[in-house]
Amino acid sequence: MNHKEWVKNQFRAVKGRAIYRDVIIHASFVETAAKVLGDGRDFQCSIKILMAKYPEQKTEIDQLDQLRKMRNRMVHDLLKDEKLTNVEIIKVIRNMKKILKEIYHTDNGLISRYFNEKHKIDTKSFL
Repeated sequence: MNHKEWVKNQFRAVKGRAIYRDVIIHASFVETAAKVLGDGRDFQCSIKILMAKYPEQKTEIDQLDQLRKMRNRMVHDLLKDEKLTNVEIIKVIRNMKKILKEIYHTDNGLISRYFNEKHKIDTKSFL
C-alpha cells in the first residue's frame, strides 16, 4: 500500500472508533494541512497566519487551536501530567474526535477543501 492509499485507508479505519491511535493520526493530518495552508514554521504559527488570512473561518481556526492544545497534552505531557488518568485520557480523546469531526464536516472549510483537493478525500465521510 503506497502513502496515498494509506492516508485514504485511515479515513475508513476510524469509523465508529475513538481510540488514541486514530485520533492522534488524524490530529497529525489536520496539523500538516494547517501548516501547508498557513505556511508557518509550526502548527501554532500556521494557525495565527490562517486567522489573519481567513478571518471568516474563525470558528474552524479556533477549533484547530483547541485541537493543537489537546494534541500537545496527549503527545508531550502524557507521562508527566499526573492529572491524566485513564478516564481523563478517554475524555480528551473523545473531545479531540468531536473537534476533528466538526473540522472535517465544516462546509467549504479550509481543512476539508485541502483534503479534497490534495488527496481526493471527502472528509465528511469521516465518523
